[in-house]
Amino acid sequence: MGEADITDFVIRLIVIALFTVMLVFGLLSLTEFKATVRTNSLQRLGIDFGENVLSASCTADVKGLLNETKLDAEKADYESGKNGLSGFSCIKTAFQARTLVKAETSKGGKTWEFGFVAGRTYGGSREFPAAVNMSDGSIAPAVVDIYVEASADCNSGNNRNNCYNCIDKKGCESAGCSWSSESAACS
Repeated sequence: MGEADITDFVIRLIVIALFTVMLVFGLLSLTEFKATVRTNSLQRLGIDFGENVLSASCTADVKGLLNETKLDAEKADYESGKNGLSGFSCIKTAFQARTLVKAETSKGGKTWEFGFVAGRTYGGSREFPAAVNMSDGSIAPAVVDIYVEASADCNSGNNRNNCYNCIDKKGCESAGCSWSSESAACS
């Protein structure tokens, strides 16, 4: 009977060790998931804002085909301080965004920059392929880079956009935001 007791003890020890490893792995996975959710809010804002830039009436003829004349006019308005946080007259945002449009023309490259504020931290970088209808009638391939202001604040500020940063129901509701039980997300 001595050997049976030892075998029983070893089996229990193995079960406890496996349970402990699974528990630790589960906690680590949960921690990694929360970090991913926080990053996804910036990516989501960057994608939404980029889609707006590609299809806005003040920048594009049709979605994905930007217009050089419109971009030049928007750039002049932006530099004179007429445009808001987004840098565009027809795109309104409650968060700081930076847009960089780079076109490759036959005469070299041309770049437009909107919404840059020194000292701000930008995250959620997204790159969109596009084309620019140049004033000489040619079409130039372009890349639109979108950067969204990085904010880890969980509160109802920034016109409620900071609510996306809240990752649990208690934190969401205590910050004055609304928790959706269907999507398990704060808004």
